[in-house]
Amino acid sequence: APPDPFTEDGQIWHLPPPDPNRMIGTAYAGLDGLLAANMRHAGALRIDHAMALTRLFWVPDGAPALAGAYVAYPVDDLLGIVALNSRRAECMVVGEDLGVVPDGLREKLSAHDLLSYRVVPFEREASRFRRAASYPAKAVACASSHDLPPLAAWWRGHDLEIEQALGRHVGGDAAATRVADKARLAEAF
Repeated sequence: APPDPFTEDGQIWHLPPPDPNRMIGTAYAGLDGLLAANMRHAGALRIDHAMALTRLFWVPDGAPALAGAYVAYPVDDLLGIVALNSRRAECMVVGEDLGVVPDGLREKLSAHDLLSYRVVPFEREASRFRRAASYPAKAVACASSHDLPPLAAWWRGHDLEIEQALGRHVGGDAAATRVADKARLAEAF
């Protein structure tokens, strides 16, 4: 992950990144086995942070996050392994393509029949929610994600209440903005 708030107690996760040279040297056996095992009994699989198929942010052990850099991965080979396993298992694949997505990655995902991941609160044009008809044809849409409050909690403003209870600043007009957003979401639906 890039040098952002993905820390616990001020520490980076300390997970070693997959070595692209070793992946190539083993003919992607590790990834192939991982995908096969996960797809064996699934109808769909979501790849979290699908950008890692093309690049991953590495931080040297013991160094601060800002000392890290992106390391390139063999994206075409990796997508081929994903597509092969998807076909073998008859399991569709959703590539989480949120955040800072490298140029051309969404097109590569689509060319390999990986579905785009569209989280409704992020799908906006200015202040309006985009209508579902404007989403890519190869996309899965969801009302929320593991990083966001559930839709019912968002609708009732429970997330704003929690933020206030934690002493976090949510902005003086957060409640008014939420009322307007609810109307915009209803209009989009």
